[in-house]
Amino acid sequence: VNFPGSLNDPFIGMVPIYPENPVSLGYPDYDEVNATIENFLIGKYEVTYGVWSLVRDAALKVLGWTLAEGKMGHSDVATVKTDSSHPVVNINITNAYHWCNAFSLLIGADPCYYIEKSNGDREVMRPGQSGYEIIHYDASANGVRLPDGNEWEYAARGGLIRKPYPWGDGSASSRSNWTYNQYRRTTPVGTFEANGYGLYDMAGNAQEKVWDTGVGPSVTIPTTITTSAVHIGKGGAWNQGYAPKVTLGWGLGLWHVGHDNGFRIARSLQSKVVELNATVS
Repeated sequence: VNFPGSLNDPFIGMVPIYPENPVSLGYPDYDEVNATIENFLIGKYEVTYGVWSLVRDAALKVLGWTLAEGKMGHSDVATVKTDSSHPVVNINITNAYHWCNAFSLLIGADPCYYIEKSNGDREVMRPGQSGYEIIHYDASANGVRLPDGNEWEYAARGGLIRKPYPWGDGSASSRSNWTYNQYRRTTPVGTFEANGYGLYDMAGNAQEKVWDTGVGPSVTIPTTITTSAVHIGKGGAWNQGYAPKVTLGWGLGLWHVGHDNGFRIARSLQSKVVELNATVS
């Protein structure tokens, strides 16, 4: 794999999650459902601007893909600057799908996202395409992707049962970046304590895009989403003003861009998964 540089960025790291099925999802805001979630890997951190740019630069050099530039977090205070350790924001969900497919190809893995043309042909999803209405997710692929809504909620709980927040009970502002008047900006990923699975920023900082069309949990995750459908962001954000529960989500348009939302990566946990923490040359 001709990936220029190293993947040993300190913010690239994934945690294996082994759900004890069936899992109960939805508490406290929705009717609880029992769902089955396959073993998966999920990023310890929200994707930083630095990691985003690493893949973006490599995609241009190796694949000839021009990915969205994004932004290194956001600050509402002119004198307070952000840096590449903040989550990438100002990207839409399509940008995130492109980036995940590029990352997958660069590390020799199978891309997860495809488009369907009007004539029924499928193509790997990449920048510059037009004339499609359906996006396919290949659940059998071993590439980098967004977590689905059920995976995200299960991971956000950190092993806790029937608790509203990743840390359990109580909406203390010291546990995550959600009180607008306290920070008025994104914070470097990993600033606050991890949940029980070792995952950071599962509440607040940047809202996180997921593969799903419903805010609440569902027994069945879609394998296709139309371009006109509602897409979902989870986890709340730095400018929210109230503590984000593990069930909190928002409907987003496919092209929605905001300074309060980013994403984290996931992968299906299969024997052929390529190690993300290795140097690839």
